[in-house]
Amino acid sequence: MQVPPQLPSGASSAPPEFHGLVDVGGYRLNAKLSGQGRTTVVFESGGGSLLEGWASVEALIRPFARVVTYERAGVGNSDYPPSNYPGTSATGALRTLLLALGVSFPIVLVGHSLGDFFARGYAAHYPEDVAGLVLLDTRDARFYEQLSPHLPPKTDTESPGLARLRAITSFYVGGELREPAVRPGEDPGLWWTVYDLMRTLQERGDLGDRPLEVVVRGVDDLGDAMTRDLPAAAELAWRQVERQGWEAVKRLSSRGRMTVVEGCGHALPQERPDVVAQAIRRVVEAVGPHGTLH
Repeated sequence: MQVPPQLPSGASSAPPEFHGLVDVGGYRLNAKLSGQGRTTVVFESGGGSLLEGWASVEALIRPFARVVTYERAGVGNSDYPPSNYPGTSATGALRTLLLALGVSFPIVLVGHSLGDFFARGYAAHYPEDVAGLVLLDTRDARFYEQLSPHLPPKTDTESPGLARLRAITSFYVGGELREPAVRPGEDPGLWWTVYDLMRTLQERGDLGDRPLEVVVRGVDDLGDAMTRDLPAAAELAWRQVERQGWEAVKRLSSRGRMTVVEGCGHALPQERPDVVAQAIRRVVEAVGPHGTLH
């Protein structure tokens, strides 16, 4: 049985409001607990984003939900993770954090960009913990596998963006991590964590009948500098595979719904927090007070 770590100093029970470092088994995560309501909404940020990136959405949902925002290991004020940090460790660390904060299960998970894989990975590892999900500018777990056949043949004069995309695709398809996928100073551990999560989702990513809101950008902003100098054919393939992936993610649940936010780019939580909050409210209302579906 997993024993929750000791609560932050001075706390004898789950605090109504908390912001600080929580030990999750040898290292600490920076976390914030706020809001009110019977359902707890847990946010998974994209890439190396900080918990403050959810501030506008958090303010809108605090009146009807408990809110947990946090920074994953090695991000912001959180400690760096152990050197061996597979996807199971990332999801396990979040569960330990939630237990330490006294969160009631089941929860609603919200994942943005890369955080989508962490949110769905948690649902795969701890299905009984998760009542519903909101996924923002998500990507299918087989995205790079489906994109690979559409990349043009390699040349000595290809653009840096295409060379990096080719290396990233090679990694997620075949497990070979090399430059220019990993940039100088980047932690290779994060890449392997995401690789592990993607493999998990390919094997057991189905979400059953959980309420699922997929919210995606309406602007053709590819969301990453590596794609800005792609040849036209590769860029077109990226867009087509990505859009097909959005539909595939929506179909992971029999109660999946997709919203395209016209005029909005990749940064949905900052550009349209109102739309994100509305999607969260729909899931919270569908879930009910004790995780029972309406």
